Amino acid sequence: MSTPSDPPLPKPLIFRPPSSSQSSFSSTTTPFTAPTHSFLTAQPWHVTHSTLPMWRKARNVTITYSSLPSSPTLLSDTVTYLPLSPSTTKLKTIRGIDHPNPLVPGGAAYTWRGNGWLRIAGASHWEILGYGDEEGGWVVTWFEKTVFTPRGVDVYCARMGGLSEGLVGRILGALRGVLGGGEMGGLVDGLVGVRWDW
Repeated sequence: MSTPSDPPLPKPLIFRPPSSSQSSFSSTTTPFTAPTHSFLTAQPWHVTHSTLPMWRKARNVTITYSSLPSSPTLLSDTVTYLPLSPSTTKLKTIRGIDHPNPLVPGGAAYTWRGNGWLRIAGASHWEILGYGDEEGGWVVTWFEKTVFTPRGVDVYCARMGGLSEGLVGRILGALRGVLGGGEMGGLVDGLVGVRWDW
């Protein structure tokens, strides 16, 4: 039995499995609701953990989503980062457009298409598996394999300095639960910290 002196229990983190997963597990009995565009576009997101090999050679990876007034269902997607070497200060940028994927129930699924010469890279399917407003806000995304990148997972946060170890642990535990075993579940073990100069 709790007493007035007991600290409040943290609210459950709500996750869902990727649409291509065979798992039907949900992290809570609360139905997953896709985040609003206003949540995604409120601030830049700092990539703190990723399975993507290219981010092991980069630092200060930031993703900024913004709405397109001409097409309110689309998101402008801008990724900026620096090479890992501290002597390199030239910012690199990847720009694209995220198109909602109507084939995935519940929303929170997009198809990314690059701008300019990046169009030759083809399309990339990605989904939001979990998000919350704890510690300023966080998002977990899953992306399908492409010609150039393997299937993987990213963890974002809004605040500078990253998330607390406790919250990261809860996020990874919930993520492991919805991904299940096998190759999908192994993605959690493949997550590594992304270098930041904060």
